[in-house]
Amino acid sequence: MRRFLTALAIGILDILSRMGPSTMSCLVVIPSHAKILSAEGWTKKKVKEYIAQHAMPPFPSIVGGTTTPRPPIDVDNLTILVAGGPGAWMGLHRSAGGFGNAFVTKKLELPKNWDKLVAKYRDLKPDYVKY
Repeated sequence: MRRFLTALAIGILDILSRMGPSTMSCLVVIPSHAKILSAEGWTKKKVKEYIAQHAMPPFPSIVGGTTTPRPPIDVDNLTILVAGGPGAWMGLHRSAGGFGNAFVTKKLELPKNWDKLVAKYRDLKPDYVKY
């Protein structure tokens, strides 16, 4: 089982690397993939370093029969985000970068009466849902 999980973790990392992330990218990983990586000892820092070493250019160009090397990835400006639910998908959000861009994280504060609001609107169904 251990070798299977190790192979799965490397497979996930290789796919993330081949998605063409660069500086100012955000990779979205589903929770089940994050659990596999974590079980194998992969931290976000280690994942970023692996991706930085193995990333493929998003649009490789061939010059004189060789692939043009990609610029190095700044791991401090590569974000790994765990989100989603069941399924086997991954996401990549990439910035044009180089224009004073920076990731911004802000804490969202729920209203003080959040539990009451959830209870009040528990049975509310969106208009587009037809039952």
